[in-house]
Amino acid sequence: MSEAEFVQLWTESCGVCAISGLPFSEEAEAYEPETGYSRLSSRPWEPSLDQINAGWGYSYSNSQLVCKCVNIGKSGYRTETFEKWVCATAEIIKSKYNDKRK
Repeated sequence: MSEAEFVQLWTESCGVCAISGLPFSEEAEAYEPETGYSRLSSRPWEPSLDQINAGWGYSYSNSQLVCKCVNIGKSGYRTETFEKWVCATAEIIKSKYNDKRK
């Protein structure tokens, strides 16, 4: 991918993740040694270049900008596989949340 194509991806993103729609941010995740959390000073919402179809390379037509945490979660999987996992997980979380509100 050329620098011009990357700039075009950035411009087209309008500052939001192509998958989640969340805005990119430099907000850091704090290190918490008591939990064993290992991503010291990680920035989960910073932009990360993602291959739409894993293994097809970083061409303009096969690339998108996503939040780093989305890219880590999607790592190596097709977007559809990631979306299936996220939607199923969201339903479980929503159910647990609704149960707590009762």
